[in-house]
Amino acid sequence: IFHLTGGMYGLLQTGAALNMQTGRWSHMLAFSYGQSDGYIKNTDYSNVSAFYQNKGRLRSGTLDFQIGYNDKKYGANGFYSLKYPDQFESTQTLLTSLKWNMGKTVRVTPAIYYRLNKDCFELVKGQDPTKNNYHITQLLGLQILTNFHSIAGTTTFSADMRWEEILSTSLGDPLTETVPIHAHQLSYKFGKTRLQTGISAAHIISLKRFTANVALLLQYFGGTRKIYPLPACNLHYRFKPLTSPHNIFTSSVEVSFAGSARQPTFTDLYYKTGDVLGNNALQPEQAYTLEGSTLLKLYRKNRENPYLMLNIALFNRWGRSMIDYIKKENEEKWHSVNHTNISFTGVEAELQLLPPQIARANYPLQNLTLQYSYLHSDKEADGYQSRYVLDHLIHRLSVQITHRIYKGLSISGNFSFNSRKGTYKSFAENPIGQVKSYPNYALLDVRLQYSYRAFSVYVEASNLLNVKYYDIGDLVQPGTWARIGIKFDHRLQSVSLQ
Repeated sequence: IFHLTGGMYGLLQTGAALNMQTGRWSHMLAFSYGQSDGYIKNTDYSNVSAFYQNKGRLRSGTLDFQIGYNDKKYGANGFYSLKYPDQFESTQTLLTSLKWNMGKTVRVTPAIYYRLNKDCFELVKGQDPTKNNYHITQLLGLQILTNFHSIAGTTTFSADMRWEEILSTSLGDPLTETVPIHAHQLSYKFGKTRLQTGISAAHIISLKRFTANVALLLQYFGGTRKIYPLPACNLHYRFKPLTSPHNIFTSSVEVSFAGSARQPTFTDLYYKTGDVLGNNALQPEQAYTLEGSTLLKLYRKNRENPYLMLNIALFNRWGRSMIDYIKKENEEKWHSVNHTNISFTGVEAELQLLPPQIARANYPLQNLTLQYSYLHSDKEADGYQSRYVLDHLIHRLSVQITHRIYKGLSISGNFSFNSRKGTYKSFAENPIGQVKSYPNYALLDVRLQYSYRAFSVYVEASNLLNVKYYDIGDLVQPGTWARIGIKFDHRLQSVSLQ
């Protein structure tokens, strides 16, 4: 696979991937590079990624090894703070894991994984390097999973232990001994180490039309000295298909309940730069989600895929001690806090029509999809601004269409209308700031593509209507952005190299 894209604002993206089989071993190698001058000042970036995966089938089991590397530099225009628009960041990340799968009656899968990340943050791009924030974080994890089948179903047990460490010029607790950075004669003066462990058990029962999956995870966060019991349950039922002379109708319902917990990041706990303040007294946030959904499908007889699908889901999420950044009207700095209990109620619906599954494969209208989502939170940001938890989309309606023009030539489009909750303080027209609500906005993305065998060429544009909309506060998002690209995707037969 080879992919090359170029476009406005100095955009250049390229990527390649190769899959190969050598005896009992399969290999996957991927590389990508991207850069842009930025759609506005200080949104330029460059990004290099490489990934390798190796899988082998041996007599005693299967081995899975993977390693990846990413180097990214980007202008973070006002992303962390609108007060400082010239922020800049560079990160280097190494990821690797090794997994072994063995056994037949009882499957045992031990795994080890590691992540190393280096980060340099400049509050003002090009400032004296001694004023930058430098961080290095390491994560080492051990996991073991075992499962077995019986007449009662499939039973799974797992245990996971994860160790995290940060060395920093600004995040963490003071170190008894500083650690040299080997850059600009600086040293890491702060650090933090923490441990997270979890033990879980799950059981799946599958009958003719009914499937039940129940699980319990006991999560322990070392810093809190507290165990969080997190139950989960999923029930799925498939109704008997209804048939007519030309159609087959299938339907199913699903109900699920799950608990989750998340530790605050080191940034949430200790960050104190610009107009953002961390809070080392933060507690883990918890959430419990209840969801019900139904999936309806309509098939033409003698066709494998449906031509009409309707999926509707209703959910409620109860959040406890939710982590957020807030700023009161008379304050200049953002504070990380644990909110009180917050409830989120939502609806998601999708209707998809695939005419080729009714008529012929080259029917002009290939796909028509309607999607709608609604999210309501029962707490208002009275007297303060919320950066994440109470700043979210309320309504989103989208229409996606793919239409064949002639042979391999097709056009596709995606139109969406978005309505957002939340307020922000704008400094664009008033130097002391003016509180505003986020405006509604509509986006249109279009793509024209020609495909011939393994080759495809396309021209596309995002935000074709050049609508002005925002991420956080006055942080404007890209206007019309046109791109042209070529892709080659050729599936080679497995080769054997001895």
